[in-house]
Formats: sequence, C-alpha cells, structure tokens
Amino acid sequence: MARSEVRDGRRAPWQGRRRCSRVASSNLPFWARPKAGRPAPPRGARKGGATRSGFLRTPFLPLRPAEPEEAVASVGGVFVAFEDPQQVRARRAAGWLRFFPDAESRVFAAGPLGVTWVSYDPPELFAPAHDPLTGVRVWTAGRLSWSEQEWTRAEGLAQFRGGLSTRLLLSCYLEEGPAAFAHCNGPACAFLFDPREHSLYLWTDRFGYQPAYLYAPDSPRRCVIATHPDVIARDPHCATTRDEVSLAEFLSAWRVTPPHTYYREVRYAGAASLHHWNLKDEIHTRRLHWSPDFAAAADPADPDLLAARLRSALESAIRVRTLPRLGPVGLLVSGGMDSRALLFARSPGVSAIACNLFVRSGKEASVARELCRRAGVPFRGVRIDEDWYPRWALLGAKLSGGLSLLEDNHYLGLRDLFRSLGVRTLLSACSVDWLFKGYGLDRERRRLLGRPLPVFRLSEHRSPGFPPNAPRPLPPAFAAEAQERLEAWYADCPTRLVRDEDWRRCEDRRVRPTCYAVSISGPLMYRAYPYDTFCGDRALADCYELIPARWKSNSRVWGKAVRSLCRGAEDVVDSNWGAPLAASNAEKVARFLAGWPLRKIHALRRRTRPDILRLETSGSWPNLGWYVAHSARLRERWEGAESAHRKLLSAVWGEDPWATPLAQWSRRGSEFFRLFTLLSHWQSKDGVFDPPRPPASLQAASFPSDDASTRA
Repeated sequence: MARSEVRDGRRAPWQGRRRCSRVASSNLPFWARPKAGRPAPPRGARKGGATRSGFLRTPFLPLRPAEPEEAVASVGGVFVAFEDPQQVRARRAAGWLRFFPDAESRVFAAGPLGVTWVSYDPPELFAPAHDPLTGVRVWTAGRLSWSEQEWTRAEGLAQFRGGLSTRLLLSCYLEEGPAAFAHCNGPACAFLFDPREHSLYLWTDRFGYQPAYLYAPDSPRRCVIATHPDVIARDPHCATTRDEVSLAEFLSAWRVTPPHTYYREVRYAGAASLHHWNLKDEIHTRRLHWSPDFAAAADPADPDLLAARLRSALESAIRVRTLPRLGPVGLLVSGGMDSRALLFARSPGVSAIACNLFVRSGKEASVARELCRRAGVPFRGVRIDEDWYPRWALLGAKLSGGLSLLEDNHYLGLRDLFRSLGVRTLLSACSVDWLFKGYGLDRERRRLLGRPLPVFRLSEHRSPGFPPNAPRPLPPAFAAEAQERLEAWYADCPTRLVRDEDWRRCEDRRVRPTCYAVSISGPLMYRAYPYDTFCGDRALADCYELIPARWKSNSRVWGKAVRSLCRGAEDVVDSNWGAPLAASNAEKVARFLAGWPLRKIHALRRRTRPDILRLETSGSWPNLGWYVAHSARLRERWEGAESAHRKLLSAVWGEDPWATPLAQWSRRGSEFFRLFTLLSHWQSKDGVFDPPRPPASLQAASFPSDDASTRA
C-alpha cells in the first residue's frame, strides 16, 4: 500500500505531519516543548531520533523504541510516569518491584509517558496492545472479561499488536472513542493513550477492586499513576510525606478512610471513575461512569424474582471467567455458601482444580470435599501449619503496602503449587459477604435470653467508622483529623436510618472502593497471581443496587440464588451455620440452639484450662491469638523490632505495645495482628528480601485425586 493511502478512514501517522523545528513551542504539548534553559536543536538535527509513536515529529524529543521487550520480574501492577519518554523512571520502578521471577513484564514509552506493566496473566490474552497505524496504546491492570464470541473476534484483529483482551478494547476505541470504556467488564483498571489527541485515559471498575493511586493528578508535568502506593513514594521525582493519621486509622478500624493512603500526597483514583488527561493543554478531568441507584429498590419485586436475576448474572459472570481458553482454572473453595457457586457455574469443558485450606480435617474440609465430588472437580486439601500466617507476613505486607491485614494472606503460600499445576486463572468468592450478605450494613444480632443469635436485624442508627469492626479509640493527636475524614466520607449519609435507601447508602460507603475493604485478601492477590473475581462483573453490580437491605441482612436473596445454581448439592449444609442454603431464620436459630450444649462445654474447658488454645476458631478462620502465643518467627520479629519502628508504632497506637507481654496479646490476637501488619510493612521496605519457600509437599506435578490432601 502506498504511504499516502488512508486505511479504514484513518490517517497514517505520517499524513499531515511535518518535521519542522519552527513550530512555536506554545502550540506544542508540554512534553514536546524545549526544556527551560536548553535551546531547541537546529533544524534538521537528528541526534537521539524523532518520536516513534506516530504523533508530532519534533526533532528535539529523543525517545527509545516504542516496542522494547524487556523481561523484568516484578510484583503485578502498573506504573505510569508522565514525563518519562526515555522510560528511566519506569525501568527504575520495575526494579523496585522485582519479586517473583515468573512475572510477564513490559517497559515502554507512550508519547511522553514511561510505562511499566507487570502481570501474571497470560500475555497472549492480556498483554498491552498497540496500533502501529495510529499509535494508540491500551494496557490494563487486572482482567477484562469477554464472551467466547468476542475472544474469537479478537483473534482476527491482526492489524494490532498485543493481547487479545486489550486488542478488543483498542478496536472499540478506534470505532467509538471514549465511549468504548462502556465495554469494560471486570475488576480492572484500563489505560489508553491516544497520541493523536495527546490524551491519556484511566478507567476504574465499578466496585474499585483494582486499585490505582495518583500523585499530583492536576499537574501533568509531575503526575504519576501506580497500582501500588509504595512505588510512587520511592520515585525520587515524587515528594511524599508519611500520613500518621492513616496509620492510626488502620490500627483503629482495620482500614484507612478512602481516598487516603499512608502518604499524604498519594490518593486513590476512585471507583467507577474515568480520568482524562489532556497533555497538550495540561488539563485533568474526572467523572463517574456509574453509581448505584439506591432508589431502585425502594419498591422491590418479589425476592424470588430478584434471586432468579441474581442467579442468572452469577452464572454468566463465572462462566466468562472460566472459559476453556482461560484454563486450567484454580478455584479457592470452602465449606461455606459462596465459593460453591464457582464449582457449579464454571464453564463446561474447562480444566479445573479446587483447593481448600484447613487447620484440622473436620467439618469445613469435609463439606468442601463433598461439594467438589458432586461438582466433578478434583479436590486438594492443604493443611496449614502452626506458622502459616507469620511465615508470609513480610511478603503479604510488601504486596499489600500494609493496607491489608496479615490474616488476609491465606493463599500466599500456594504460588508454587498453582504454578506447578499450570493454573492460568485463579478465582475465589471473596467479597460476596460485602456485596450481597450485608457485611457492611448497620445491623445487630437478634437475641434470645440475652444471647446473640445467628440472625440479624437492621439498626436505626449509623455505626461509627466501618462496620462490622468496631473502631478502637484513636490517640488524641490524630482523633480530630480522622473524624474530619470520616465526616467527609459519610457526608451524604444520614445518622438516623429510616428508609431502605438510608441503609444502602451507608453500606455503599463501606463496600466501595472494595480495595479498601477488609477480610477479602485484597489487592495483594492481583499482585501475586493470575487472579480474577466474578464479583467485579457489571451484571452483578446491577443486582447489587437492586436488592434491598432487609434481604441482604440475612442472605435471603443470595442464598436462594446459590441454592438454585448448585443443582444436585442443595442438601449440602453451609459449614458456617450447619444449615442448608436459603434456610429460614427459624431453622438457623433451631440449629444454633441445638449446638448450644456442646459450645457451652467447650467454653467451660477453656475457662478451666487456660492452656487450651486451639489453632482455629471455626471453619478455616484462624485463631490469631494462637500464633501470638506459639509462633517463634513472630516472637523473633516482634522483639527484634528497631527502635524507630517501636517509636512510630507507639505514637500511632497511643501507648507502647511492647510494654504488654505477648502472653497477654494472645488474648487480643486481632488487635496485635494490626500492629504486626504495620511493623511487617516497615520491615519489608527496609530492603529486598527473598520470600520464604513453601514446603516441598506443596509442589505438585499434576492434578491430585479427589481425596488428596497436603500438609503445609
């Protein structure tokens, strides 16, 4: 084809462009203007080359090739520096994140941007995409989901380079412009650079599963975007200061008030947001592309109809994430209600294996194994040892940036196992409690003779902080500013709750952004695994805004939906409650009361024998106090803490935590693990370290049989 032709109605990059050094610098975007105090090279100068990405070909902007192929072993994520055309800062950021040797990585230039992309997702499906004709580039952190028909169409987009998923978004953008982001579906951040418009777009998912943090977003000369806040803080071009109020908030409420981080200059980009940077005019704008309509459930339909809609959305969300081309698939399952949906809604024909972590091979593991047997999925039970959580503390703190509790590090020790099994997609049901079971609602347990029952009723008053965790009083030095942040976050929420809209508006402030929520493993899974979650699906977000609070509070609609989905396993009980799915409140109470004598005996034994402290509390959840009392690794790290760390932790805690013996902390395990999380984060930042290796027994060569279990 002749160079002057136009393909598909689009100009080739050389059309209408003139290599001329006489262009007034005021008409150029900031990144193409001569630096202050440095004159532009004379006309015709070629040193360093001109731009390679198809936009303004000025001879005074040397760039490296636009398609470097550098393998950098890193934590999964994205780093974007706005004034880094030679990718110096991007390469440095990749070096800071070096961790696991199996990461796929790209370091490239997108106009004035230096970009680092690191992922554990299959590169042929999810690597950054590039259109050589227009210079438009697309890359994502996390996965976008597509139907099999759309994947097949992507295979025909041979005019683009890169992964199939990003090719699809690139194709949509060239046809529709920014409206193409409406096609994005999944827990991801999508980035798009268009050199023709001198524009960068950042799209975040509806719930905010995949984090993106901003530094100086309104100053394109200084702006940095990253999916990990510590990476921004380590960039020498970014001036950051420690936010001790956020540290105190974490110790008080188990989480930080969005959009704050541990650095005052670094903020979260916001859930369901579309950011646009006009690099020529140096303008940054942000708008919401979705927000829940709380009035939609004011006059709801029958719960059975909502359950049917939720069931359909749930099945579709799981199937598009377990297509055969995405397998083998690893499913993280328990004996509870939520994860069994993965077993029964997976796409037909996909190669799958289910994994369950347990302390004792009791009811939890037995129910999980039985569910796998009925679903026809190979089962692997992994028995965790007495040092499981302390062993992965430094690794988890480094991956999460200290923003996730160490008890959320359940699966970090399984990397080698899943790698040996060739798993290309890992799924869990984390965050269902938040979205559909009322975990963030203002509610309280019903009581019988003063004893709490396993059923809830809605509370008339908004709880302080972030339920279900009750906040610990903050030190006076930080209390006022922390309260101001909470008031700003709940500004549109009433304190007295009367209408369904009131409860759900408050709930939404705890659910979104989900990357700030507790007890869901958090963003560290995206930084360590080829991880996805069906909860980030658009159709499930639509269901989230429709279900009224009273039908979330006791899992009524969710239980009905899962029960109808798990055909052939309706009689398998929920191991958390010992009741069948969608059981009525009366049935839950009856089963709870039937088990009361046995629980009373165990309680009496613990009072008369204080030395009896079991490793687990219930199901697969750990007794954190057991680790405090018994883990030599934890004791060594705690007692060997540096004086600077001791001083800072004492300041944000309000007193010296080392003045309390570990024997006493063992009775306050949850509080201690908050302290240990921050300490581990600071210790992990002190230097590069090798992550601990899991036992050889976890490194399997093939799928195990249904009854296989492993001692970790």
